[in-house]
Amino acid sequence: MGMKGISRRGFFKTAVGAAAASTAFTSASADAVEGPRIKDYRPLGRIGIKVSDISCGSYGMSEGMPLHVAQQLGVNYFDTGPGYSKGHSEVWIGEIVRKSKREELGISTRWYVKPGVTKGSLLESLDTSLSNLATDYVDVIIVGGAKSLGQVNNDTVFSAFDAAKKAGKAKGLGVASHAPAMIEIMDYAVESDKYDLIMPCYNFVKWQGLDKVIEKAAKKNIAVTVMKTKPGAKLQGGKVRELWDKKLGEMGDAALGYAALSWVVTNPSVTTAVITMKNVDMVKAYLSASGTKKLGAKQQKLLRQYADAISDDYCRPGCDLCTRGTGCTVQVQDIMRYRMYFKYYGIEKTAMEEYSGLAPDEKAAGDLTGLRSCPYGIDIAAKLKEAGELLSMA
Repeated sequence: MGMKGISRRGFFKTAVGAAAASTAFTSASADAVEGPRIKDYRPLGRIGIKVSDISCGSYGMSEGMPLHVAQQLGVNYFDTGPGYSKGHSEVWIGEIVRKSKREELGISTRWYVKPGVTKGSLLESLDTSLSNLATDYVDVIIVGGAKSLGQVNNDTVFSAFDAAKKAGKAKGLGVASHAPAMIEIMDYAVESDKYDLIMPCYNFVKWQGLDKVIEKAAKKNIAVTVMKTKPGAKLQGGKVRELWDKKLGEMGDAALGYAALSWVVTNPSVTTAVITMKNVDMVKAYLSASGTKKLGAKQQKLLRQYADAISDDYCRPGCDLCTRGTGCTVQVQDIMRYRMYFKYYGIEKTAMEEYSGLAPDEKAAGDLTGLRSCPYGIDIAAKLKEAGELLSMA
């Protein structure tokens, strides 16, 4: 796509079984943590707490220690969901809750709204999460992985949330999405006044169309937590690895993470950038972006080069230009995301399990009749073929 899309309002002109392992991280070792600290805290909308401008996701982790380290360096918002990190992440966050003042933490978990969902099943899921998290309440319960307006404009969800809020088990209701209907879903959530938080995918490659929704949310005092803040997460091989070696010298994941997160937090309408930090080095590298007001020329150049390098491999969240109006049943964006998890996130088993949940006609071998070419140059058929081979469980 070139690099015209990377700029936000002239950005380039002005700124651009491991569950047990975590228990070994004692409070004594936590006190010894050194590294960049959180420099900025922002109101979580109308929910009533200030949270760190960079916060912890918990998907695809193998241990809980990075969460403890991040908290010791000032992170106080933790985003999770049932089943995250093979079901361990809520428990790991619960360990932090037990050693902290609960009122100083922001915690979100998820409800998954599938056909046939009931008020009772949603409330039961929340109770299980609360037990795992060692708390009486979550700050936000998020409708996770929303793909359609029917999942968010949903009386069952509203009734369950009202009951949870009345019982003191949840303060706010949110919605997260990376589906083709993402912008429509986020806009509905903001306009409906039924949601206290939106969580779109937002990064220096994919932001077009979201700025207006994010700004509108901020004006209405609706929290904006954003995910997929480091697009593609590609450093392991291929032309991106070659780019790193030949063009960017010693810059690597730390430099990319710093620049990508800095790009996000320079937007004052964003409450917090959510990112999974799988090890202590990531924690220290990513938290160095906290409080950034303006990027330097080196970081701007890095983002431009990285975005160009991944352009024909990165399937943009919220985009359906290849399938819109075609009748194609193959879930291209979901499959491309699972491929990314497998190849670049290092969570192969999780990716395969996610893929196995698709219906046969939604998988890579489904009917691609009418599929359009990708405007960003992605060879969709080839990527889907590769994904099918990688993700199919024998």
